[in-house]
Amino acid sequence: MATNYIAPWLLMVSARAAATHTSPNLFDCLPGELFQLVRDDPVPATDAEQKALVDQRLKEESAAAKKIESKVTFPIPTAIMP
Repeated sequence: MATNYIAPWLLMVSARAAATHTSPNLFDCLPGELFQLVRDDPVPATDAEQKALVDQRLKEESAAAKKIESKVTFPIPTAIMP
């Protein structure tokens, strides 16, 4: 059940914030899959700017995936073998 992960996750975010003497931000709360999209970018100052960056990276990722999908072709059999 996904709720089993909430308490350890909150504890991890809180511990990291306490260790660095900072307040948690949106990037601290992202799942790993989404954080991978923005990990190399400078952290924007506000949660709204962080959300905008995540949204932008998701759109870029989606566009790149669609581009790859459009290049993938499957051969159409010309004859059916018995």
